[in-house]
Amino acid sequence: MINEFLELPLTIHSVDRGVFVKALVLSKKYRLFINDATHIALMAEQGIEFLATFDHDLERVDFITCCG
Repeated sequence: MINEFLELPLTIHSVDRGVFVKALVLSKKYRLFINDATHIALMAEQGIEFLATFDHDLERVDFITCCG
C-alpha cells in the first residue's frame, strides 16, 4: 500500500522557519495546537483555501473554508 501511495501525484511542501513562525502566531491567535496551526500556515503560504477536515477547532480560522 505504501508503494501505491508514493505513486500518487502528490506535492509535498517543506515547512521552513518562516512557516513555523507564522504557525506560532496562528496558534496563539486562533487557539490551535501547533501541528494544526502549521497546516494552516502552509496552506496560507501556498494559497490553499479549502480544507477537508472534521476538526471543528479549525472553523475558527477566518481565512479558510473547512469541508467535512
